[in-house]
Order: sequence, then C-alpha cells, then structure tokens
Amino acid sequence: SGFPTTPDVVQLSQDQITLTPLELGSTGST
Repeated sequence: SGFPTTPDVVQLSQDQITLTPLELGSTGST
C-alpha cells in the first residue's frame, strides 16, 4: 500500500464504510 492503486482505494473505502456504522453506534451509545 504505497501508491493509491484502484484495489487499494476500494479496500480502504470498504474499511471506512465498515467503520462508519461502528463509530456512529459507539457515539450514539455514549
């Protein structure tokens, strides 16, 4: 993961999307 490759970006996007709901849930609980 050095240059912004297509698969790398997609993988990062998926991670962000997966983390988004988790972060929101944590904030909501608090």
